[in-house]
Amino acid sequence: MFVLSLGKDVTTNAEVSVALAKTLKRNDDGITKRPTTFVPEGSWGLAEFLEQCKEDPDHTRGAFIVLPPSYESKTENFLIAIRSSATIQFNTMVATCNAAKAVPAVDWVSDTSTGVYGRSQIQFLPLAVLTSVYLAFAPQRLYQTATSQVYPTHTPIPKGGEQTGVVTTSSTTLNPAGTASLQNSVVGAVGFASLLFGRQASADHDTVHAAEDAAAKFVRDELKKNCPDWGLVGAEAAAKHTATEPEYCSW
Repeated sequence: MFVLSLGKDVTTNAEVSVALAKTLKRNDDGITKRPTTFVPEGSWGLAEFLEQCKEDPDHTRGAFIVLPPSYESKTENFLIAIRSSATIQFNTMVATCNAAKAVPAVDWVSDTSTGVYGRSQIQFLPLAVLTSVYLAFAPQRLYQTATSQVYPTHTPIPKGGEQTGVVTTSSTTLNPAGTASLQNSVVGAVGFASLLFGRQASADHDTVHAAEDAAAKFVRDELKKNCPDWGLVGAEAAAKHTATEPEYCSW
């Protein structure tokens, strides 16, 4: 059983084909495998499948053919967090290969299946920028501390007078310009590094998981409409399968 995708992008075709083949092979429990061999052919088109059916009809049951999938990636910036996600949508056509005539025929076409996958990452840059802006425009502050010392008075008082106390004052002034310069250096370094905290992923990583999500929804929401017992294998599947069900339900 072959699995192929007819999109223009070879990489997306491969990711969708592998994800769908893996999902079709596994049962509902995600572990038990069906006896049918599902072969992903991400680089195949209809011509290759027609040739396969013609040349080897005895070993070709048919194909799950993904019609050209749509792909969308987006990034949402929430100031302190960035959310990136990928969305894949596709319709799937099931074709069977007639062993006697060595000619394939289309048995069924599904509705659209949609898969979405994304992740959020915390970014440090906005926090550094906000801190820098505050310190750059913060008003100048003056801190003063006064210390008094009192001395005892002598008798008689000396002719030139007597010092009976001393007040010592110390002050500290913060220079916002100097702090802003330091903060700007931090912001520049952080911006250059584009620091994001959390696990980061490439667009291909998001696409793979979005394809897996779409494949799982295809089996659950679309395929099982025609094949309620798709998850069964062996004797249990043979007992459930009836002549009124499509041939591909027994694959």
